[in-house]
Amino acid sequence: MNNNLNAAWQREYLYKYTLIITIVLTGFAFITNMINISKTGSLSRIESVLLFSSPWIISIVLELGLLLMGITNQEFRTILWIEQLSDHLSRIGKFNLVIIAFIISGFCYGILGQNSPINDSFSTRLLFLWLSGLVTSLFLSANFRSSGKKGIAYISLLGISLILFGIGYKIAFFFQSISAYPFTLSWSETSRYYYASLFMAKDIYGIAIPPTVLHPSRYLMQAIPFYFPVSPLWFHRTWQVFLYLGTAFATSWLLVRRLSRNINLQYRLTILWLSFFILLGPIYYHLLVSVMIIYWGYNNPSLNNKFFRVIVTWGSIILASAWAGISRLNWFPVPGLLAATIYFLETPVINQTNGLGIKNIKASIISNYHYLKPAFFFTLLGTLTAFTSQAIYIFVSGNQSKQFASSFSSDLIWHRLFPNPTYPPGILPATIIISMPLVLIIFVNLIQIMDDKSNHKSFHPIRILGMILILVVLLIGGLIVSVKIGGGSNLHNLDAYWITLITFSFYFFFNKTIPDTKMVESVATKKRIIQYFGKIINQRQKEPNKINESRYNIIRFAVGSIIIITTVLTISTGSRTTKLPSLNEINNGLDTINEFTYYATKKGKEVLFISNRHLITFNYLENVPLVPEYERVFLMEMAMAKNEEYLQRFHDDLANHRFAIIISEPLTKKYKETDSAFSAENNAWIQEVSKYILCYYKPYKTIQSTRIQILVPEMQTKNCK
Repeated sequence: MNNNLNAAWQREYLYKYTLIITIVLTGFAFITNMINISKTGSLSRIESVLLFSSPWIISIVLELGLLLMGITNQEFRTILWIEQLSDHLSRIGKFNLVIIAFIISGFCYGILGQNSPINDSFSTRLLFLWLSGLVTSLFLSANFRSSGKKGIAYISLLGISLILFGIGYKIAFFFQSISAYPFTLSWSETSRYYYASLFMAKDIYGIAIPPTVLHPSRYLMQAIPFYFPVSPLWFHRTWQVFLYLGTAFATSWLLVRRLSRNINLQYRLTILWLSFFILLGPIYYHLLVSVMIIYWGYNNPSLNNKFFRVIVTWGSIILASAWAGISRLNWFPVPGLLAATIYFLETPVINQTNGLGIKNIKASIISNYHYLKPAFFFTLLGTLTAFTSQAIYIFVSGNQSKQFASSFSSDLIWHRLFPNPTYPPGILPATIIISMPLVLIIFVNLIQIMDDKSNHKSFHPIRILGMILILVVLLIGGLIVSVKIGGGSNLHNLDAYWITLITFSFYFFFNKTIPDTKMVESVATKKRIIQYFGKIINQRQKEPNKINESRYNIIRFAVGSIIIITTVLTISTGSRTTKLPSLNEINNGLDTINEFTYYATKKGKEVLFISNRHLITFNYLENVPLVPEYERVFLMEMAMAKNEEYLQRFHDDLANHRFAIIISEPLTKKYKETDSAFSAENNAWIQEVSKYILCYYKPYKTIQSTRIQILVPEMQTKNCK
């Protein structure tokens, strides 16, 4: 009877607070959108009320009515009617999943679709997510009931719904980029395919060109479609989407599979959530290759032969580090550090000494220095392998070594750590908010292990300090890289930190850490630690049931928080599908470029494609020789790095009118104020690129619909310094 009353009480509060949250989100969205409309002045006051206010007011009135019914009607308040509706829906069985798929598709279209009536403001997205999640929870409940799985709490169903919406949104967002549109969809989109093509430059362009300096491993992966004869642009776009989604799912599967062999609902949901967490940054697919190698190869539990397991462990570190060496400079130590992370989690200290006290930590570390040897050598070997790999690539590629160190001379924009126009949440606040639930999971489980009196389990301080040191080093390194000019618009530069934090938290969440079981320690010291930290977790030492319940609630709160945070951040990023030009406008753009390049090349003149160079790669243009220098992405990198030698050569070529035609996006000499998004990048481009092009060349024809500008030499002598 008491259980029934408790369940009814929970349902009553669930109904009440669900409606209150709905009313608050509706009101917030209504007010926000009205303010935005009034600022733009796109509608008159009367039109705003008639066309915009009415649906919102009706929604709020309806929600208030439902709240009033819940207050006055006991049956409504305990949401028994929802359970009855769920029972009825369970009769259609798996068809509930089809309905859920339609809801998720409608949600994605509502935010990303070109002609969607849903306003794309964040407040509206949030309300749309909440309402869609509530409806989906009902159909999820019905599906579980039809499968014989009753009793799943509605709050859990809502969490599952958010995970489904998060991964569904990310998939839809990436699928936007699959298109046969011949011009670039974003600033650097088609540049990626050009750099991938350089690994087969002799076959594609008829000349030998050094492969890329920037992210060679990424372009090696993107080069695979070039091995298929006459692979079209849309196929390369599809392949890149596959790389993003495939590596995210594969990395998630490898980690979860390493930690759990029980393929249940939690197993599947964890893989889904981790996949869209990886895509949130995003953590780029070429970097995930190193992570997958370590997850599979380090101390692989499926390898029974101990000697073979050791060989595979060291081999995986060498292979993953060699790949990191042709990826990114800040990833050189990551495979070794990730292996050290798993080592600290799985390997107990054998020779243990007294004390968790501060006075004993130094003596404990000295007496157990041998325990740190593997972690140290993992990191050292990995880092040296990465540097060696890069050196070999520099030698083989024929590029200048100084160009690989461009990031060291780039400016650091420290204010991007905090809320700013380029990344409104700010790198540091967003990192803290996302990290806290994961840190809480680690903390609670760590305290539980240290408080386990029955099996005398604990974690030696040398292991805890090792874990903390790895996280701190990767966090600081990620923050520094994030504030480098050219970064800071999302959290992807903290990729190494996110992977390591996820590894720590998942090991503790799945209870797969191997604690020290023979720790002889100071009882008084341990008691002080538990009493100090246990205030957050334990109510009374003498009530183990309440302690366990409290810990469980904290874990549940942390899991719920990280699901909500990552889902909300996911739907806050991305924009609606850009409306593409008509077929006539596209053909006009291609015909115009073909016409200009034909006459230039016929006279033996050079044509420089700063942007849209892929038009040569994919044969949209006829018989246009490639000029390898000064492609937009690399030119921007050199401008931000202030590479004077490279830039001076570029300026001299412009001054000498080396090129008969320059193809670029429409250029401007308008500087941005510091309170504008990407102002530093825009100003660096203008200072070193646009200013000189527009001085020595003049726009001859601009096609705004396809973002193409054709420039020809300016014959009047000018001083462009």
